[in-house]
Amino acid sequence: MKYTLAALACLFLLAHLLVLPPELEDIDSVNFALGVRDFDIARHQPHPPGYPVFIGLAKASTALFGGSQNPRAVVRGLAVWSAVSGAALVFLLFAFFRNLGATERQAWWGMAIAVTSPLFWFTSLRPLSDMTGLAIAVAAQALLLSVLANRARESRAAALVAGAFLAALAAGV
Repeated sequence: MKYTLAALACLFLLAHLLVLPPELEDIDSVNFALGVRDFDIARHQPHPPGYPVFIGLAKASTALFGGSQNPRAVVRGLAVWSAVSGAALVFLLFAFFRNLGATERQAWWGMAIAVTSPLFWFTSLRPLSDMTGLAIAVAAQALLLSVLANRARESRAAALVAGAFLAALAAGV
């Protein structure tokens, strides 16, 4: 099952990386791009609450794509996180459904239906924080649900701390 999930995640990521958007598409993505160049919430760069974690990630990826003075690099630097997060959600949704009590088969189909939905596919290309926030929130929920699934006491404490940390981190995305 791990290899099948990994293959699906790689296929999803490759399909999205090949068609990253060439330009910004709406006011929110413009505000994010302005925030990558000059983070200033008072000037809506980006709009409040500012998304500091997402902007930090976007600044790092934009530098890899050519720097904040290159408009295409900024768009790709923002959008790549949506593609990577969509691919990560293949694993995260599977774990989430398993920790809800689903069988492997049910978790597989739940994840597959979510990942292949047109809205999920489309949102994984947008230069916005939506998919990144969803991935972190689902990771937090999967970890916190694993605590309720009565795992070994040692791993329960670590999962609780990690889930709480990711829940707090999601607020910055």
